[in-house]
Amino acid sequence: MDLFLIFINVMGYLKLSRTKFRRISNQILDLCPHYMGYPHMSKSIFILPKLSIHYSNAPWCGVFHNYDLIIRIYPRRIKSKMDLVRTIVHEYTHYVQMYNSPRMDHRYTKLNHQLGYKDNPFEIEARENEIKYMRLIYSRIKHLF
Repeated sequence: MDLFLIFINVMGYLKLSRTKFRRISNQILDLCPHYMGYPHMSKSIFILPKLSIHYSNAPWCGVFHNYDLIIRIYPRRIKSKMDLVRTIVHEYTHYVQMYNSPRMDHRYTKLNHQLGYKDNPFEIEARENEIKYMRLIYSRIKHLF
């Protein structure tokens, strides 16, 4: 039996071993460019962002940091299989935005301050991509759960 099983499903979270969570998350991330496209750069030099899983109590499901090209996922905030897909699709969108707008972090922060998180155009696009792509990607990886 895996000693690292996450038994937090009782509290409403997705119950997967750390190994399985990481494997499925990487598969989801690998599918994102196929469905969502690549940043404005040559496909031959495309670098997929790294995925980092953190079992801390963050207030969000995931975050993308453009300074190190890492998508950080917080499993204790992921409540379902679709939440996992949704989170990675959302953060991959921010990754693509960063390449299309190199000063995204500055612009993102400025827009958050001016418009708020909900009305930030970067977040609106990320939420639209969740709706557009999460079911397509989920259909390709659901057998892994």
